[in-house]
Amino acid sequence: TINGDTVSWITADDFITLQAIENKGYRFVSWTLNDLIVSTTPTYVDMTAGDKHHVANFEPLLQVEGGKWYRIKEIASQTYLSAESYDAHPEGSAGGVKSVDYTDVANQIFTLEAEGDNYRLKCISGYFVYCQAWNVDALKEHYTPLSFEAAAGGYYIKNMRDNSYFKVGYIQYDEDWMMPLPAGDGYYAFGDGGYGDPNNTIFNFESVDV
Repeated sequence: TINGDTVSWITADDFITLQAIENKGYRFVSWTLNDLIVSTTPTYVDMTAGDKHHVANFEPLLQVEGGKWYRIKEIASQTYLSAESYDAHPEGSAGGVKSVDYTDVANQIFTLEAEGDNYRLKCISGYFVYCQAWNVDALKEHYTPLSFEAAAGGYYIKNMRDNSYFKVGYIQYDEDWMMPLPAGDGYYAFGDGGYGDPNNTIFNFESVDV
């Protein structure tokens, strides 16, 4: 193991341990060797053999500034979270938070209110994002504490109450449920994704001047 602040001599075919340590506000992403990813864990063991160029790659964590507002863009569908309906939908195939095309409306603009290490997500109309069993609704009095985990090209939104993740899916009226969708057919947010679920959605946060 070699401290990055020192120079040490090693011999060929020795094993070395590389340890990446994040500075505050950053997340470790990967080790690369000659521009190829060789590890996605901070500790990496390699054998010496000739000249090698190891690089520890980091990316910034979401930096939330008080009083700032954001549009939250779902990368895969290129749509934005929107509080389309303000009623509670504890049952049924979808809740009241959709992911829709860009429009210049208050339903699509959110602020992140700190609550300890987590956040409340609140739209400019005054409604909080609230996770049901699987649906995601916008309610006036209730909210779900959320966190934001860095991912490739954006962030995962994590439901800290249930330790689950947001995902966005296209939903149509389902005769099995025998009820209309709260805001019509379209992309809806769900808050029940499991850790590592490939359907978990990556979001970008776009700053908005209000």
